[in-house]
Amino acid sequence: QVAFIIMIFISIIMNLEHKIKGFLLSLLFLTTVFTTAYIYSPNFHSRVNAGIEDIHFIIYKDDFITGSIGQRISLWIVGVDNFTDNFFLGKGIGNEVNDIVYYAMKNGFNTEFFSTVPDNHNMFLIIGLQLGVIGLLLFCAMFYALVILKFKSKTYKILNLTFIVAFFVWSFGNTTLHIMHPMIFFALFAGLFNKI
Repeated sequence: QVAFIIMIFISIIMNLEHKIKGFLLSLLFLTTVFTTAYIYSPNFHSRVNAGIEDIHFIIYKDDFITGSIGQRISLWIVGVDNFTDNFFLGKGIGNEVNDIVYYAMKNGFNTEFFSTVPDNHNMFLIIGLQLGVIGLLLFCAMFYALVILKFKSKTYKILNLTFIVAFFVWSFGNTTLHIMHPMIFFALFAGLFNKI
């Protein structure tokens, strides 16, 4: 949903010559879409309420484990701490969660949750933990290679940029290159835009 918001925002702004007008139209459109979704979609309504409750747990109860958002944030905090200790070479492929309980304890988190997690739910952290800063730079170079593609058509340029932003944002919350569907999504559209 965050990627969707950003994609719409970029599409509207890039399609209009007056950027301030585009910004205001984007805000109006997104507010209308999400207000309507909140009112008429029970699933969206419950997800938004759950997100608000998660944030409440984090801010007022210092509880990162009860809700999904808090769990992701705690995994990112632990992952960043782990990454800084293994900055240059990383820990090796498959070893990124070996010391996750230690880093959770170091950051004051409930270690019971961390003993069962398979990864940090962030592709940037996973690559950084596995392959160090060099691997992380190579991962970011994939996005850069797509950004610098030259298109004759403004439409393809906008589609390419929205695709990059969507996958980039998606990678912050998921293991996009370790799951079949996101890998196919990336390969298909990266290949298409490269060919165009």
